[in-house]
Amino acid sequence: MEWLLIGAVVVAGIVVLFRHLRRREIEAFLDADMSHFRDFAEVRPESALTPDQETRANVVQLQSAAAAAPRAYAARQVVLDEPHRLFQVALEECLGDRLRLLPRVPLADVIHADDAGAQYRLRSRTLSFVVCTSDFRLVCGIHLAGASASEKQDEAFLNDVFHQVGKTLLSFPLMAPPATSELIEALTPVLGGSPLTRHCPRCGKEMSMRKAVKGRNAGKSFWVCKEFPSCRGITRIGQS
Repeated sequence: MEWLLIGAVVVAGIVVLFRHLRRREIEAFLDADMSHFRDFAEVRPESALTPDQETRANVVQLQSAAAAAPRAYAARQVVLDEPHRLFQVALEECLGDRLRLLPRVPLADVIHADDAGAQYRLRSRTLSFVVCTSDFRLVCGIHLAGASASEKQDEAFLNDVFHQVGKTLLSFPLMAPPATSELIEALTPVLGGSPLTRHCPRCGKEMSMRKAVKGRNAGKSFWVCKEFPSCRGITRIGQS
């Protein structure tokens, strides 16, 4: 029994000694690491800038580096190509403020297909213009048709799609828009026979299209206030 007690005391002493040596080793390691950190802090030059100033200086450096790097992109001077810009102006003149005109709309944003292959064909094509109501319901599509074989195939595909969904697709030559009066005549049946109108700049009432049959303006089309002749609001079509 006495030997067991002596053995237990010896083991306990060894454990205490081991823990003491381990603690001294850790303290020595930490002291050496902190000494290295103090040496580094003494060598590192102190900045005269505040933290906010340092942050702003870093941002300026990054911006300067970005400005010096070659750029892959640049903004166009004007949006849309020239044919689409000309048609945009002419169509807006026709539609007035009753309908919305959206240029370069992905076909998949207008037509839906459940079949994956059909959906891919929709995503790969773009409509030149979409005419829609004020709450973005489709009225008709407008396609500017090119002369190449691939463009004719696209036109045939678009015509087939719009025929399947029961909507109208109007096609015009790509190069130049027709006269505004011709556009109005093409668009009017799409609206169920209702005349395209805009609001009179004088009284705010609706205006309708009229074509002069005699005089020096014979053959020219005008927006005429429906209150005419009590209101003399008249604007030549194609004139801003």
